[in-house]
Amino acid sequence: MRKTMVMLSLALLAACTQGYKGEQAPQDVQIQRYMTEQQLISSMGKPDHVQKEGSLTVLVYKARLLSMSADRSDYSFIFDGGHLVEYTPGRVKVQTHNGTPKITVEPA
Repeated sequence: MRKTMVMLSLALLAACTQGYKGEQAPQDVQIQRYMTEQQLISSMGKPDHVQKEGSLTVLVYKARLLSMSADRSDYSFIFDGGHLVEYTPGRVKVQTHNGTPKITVEPA
């Protein structure tokens, strides 16, 4: 009986160390303020959605698992003049009202 319990424990432990079976491992991306769009795309791949409004560009990555978070989420990266100024979980929409860009965040 003891041998069976030890074998079962080892099997469970091995299953836990298998990692992300059937799922993509978290991306280990070094995000830094003022990085360029190309630097982010090189790290994360092609974005799922791109929105441009004036000098602002928003790159959206859907259902991503990043090493800085515990859950899969959508992430939006806001660039001004080609450089990263902000990023957030969720989807960002940019609209211009009276010549001023208005940014809204839809929570993930």
